[in-house]
Order: sequence, then structure tokens, then C-alpha cells
Amino acid sequence: MGKALVPFVFVFSPSLLLVTEGFTWTSFALAFSGAILGILSLSAALTNWLLAPLNVFERIILAIAAFLLIAPEPISTAIGLIILVGVAAKQHFLDRKSVPAN
Repeated sequence: MGKALVPFVFVFSPSLLLVTEGFTWTSFALAFSGAILGILSLSAALTNWLLAPLNVFERIILAIAAFLLIAPEPISTAIGLIILVGVAAKQHFLDRKSVPAN
């Protein structure tokens, strides 16, 4: 599915092509990191696994986060990142509680 997401990234953020007018390295870095995290988020939603198995709600919001992460605006990227980090943190801390201490 990452292959399906990349053309949308090029349309939303042409700075990844390095040939646009007004190219800046800041816009490139934002678009590149958003694309990588968006692909990660979408693949987690589709494979039903991030740090642990995902429930249905987590899968839906990770899919939404993927599209927010590839959007060219910093606000939508930040919202997508908050969602991704929130789900990862929830899974990390719940996974630690479920493992018995030796």
C-alpha cells in the first residue's frame, strides 16, 4: 500500500520531486518525514500490528493518521503524528503491564 500512497504524496507535496519553484529543504524534510510516517501508519493499520495487535478503533484512526501525515500542511501533519504517537504509546505501556515481572 505504500506504493499507492506515494503518488498522493507527490501531488500534495511536490517538494519531494526537488524541482518545484520555491523549493526549500524545510518543506522537503516535512514532506519526506510525513511520507515515511504515513506509510508506516497505513501499513500498521492494514497489517493489524504496530507494537502489538491493534483493535478496530486503533486501525481506523491509524488509517486516518496516515492521510493526515501526507497532507502538506504542518497542522495536519502534527495531528497525524499525535495520533500515531498516542497509539504507539498506548500499546507500549499496555504491553509492559501485561508482561509478568520475573
